Amino acid sequence: VAAIEALLDISPKPLAGRKIIVTSGPTHEPIDPVRYIANRSSGKQGHAIAAALARLGADVRLVSGPVGIADPAEVTTLHVETANEM
Repeated sequence: VAAIEALLDISPKPLAGRKIIVTSGPTHEPIDPVRYIANRSSGKQGHAIAAALARLGADVRLVSGPVGIADPAEVTTLHVETANEM
């Protein structure tokens, strides 16, 4: 993992000046006030992609469903619940 991260920490940043949106994680679609339909996405891949793009110099916006992982420090994250919000 350290070798991959070292490769991503390159200069000049090839994506500098680019604005990128990444979606990540599940959505919860309410059926009624108690139940909802969801998928089992963990959000790990989307969060990793967002972090990698930021390391390459991109201005990244991450739109994340309800996940149990920390937001990447170097990206702006918007938390949503439903697919319509996403």
